[in-house]
Amino acid sequence: MKTCEYCKKPFKISEVIDGKRRILSSRKFCLLCSPFGTKDPRNPGDREKDKLGVRKCPVCSNTLALTAENFHPDKSHKLGFAFICRACKNRASNTRYAKQKQQLFEYKGAHCIKCGYSHTAALQFHHRDPNQKDFELSVICTLATKNKWEKIKEELDKCDVLCANCHAVLHWEQNQQN
Repeated sequence: MKTCEYCKKPFKISEVIDGKRRILSSRKFCLLCSPFGTKDPRNPGDREKDKLGVRKCPVCSNTLALTAENFHPDKSHKLGFAFICRACKNRASNTRYAKQKQQLFEYKGAHCIKCGYSHTAALQFHHRDPNQKDFELSVICTLATKNKWEKIKEELDKCDVLCANCHAVLHWEQNQQN
């Protein structure tokens, strides 16, 4: 027997639900507090707040109004909003993007090949031959996963690292020639 973290009542670790034996040993809450199949890992008390139009972010613990201003819209969730607040989700996305971008620069080199500038905020990838471009590295960086890394390396091999200034000058010169 386990004890529900919300109502403090004991519950069985094995139960027949919809004609199938279900193992409940990994659950934190009993079936009364958190019905089977709800896929909501939060405390049942937090789910009650959703009905009142507010939600507590599990990352920062801020209780915010349940609006698109505070939470990203997400149709896969019951009330149409993500569990994590907008600020926490954006912070996590920015951190993940920065790590992936750093990984690209570790492979290719983190300095401009023309002037040597090395602040990664100003570095960009320039395709030597635009006709050989398969995809934008800035877009694929957000989608970078282990199984795509080889494809990303192939695309990086077609590029040079330039600072934003040298990149703009290079394209200006190319446009002047045409």
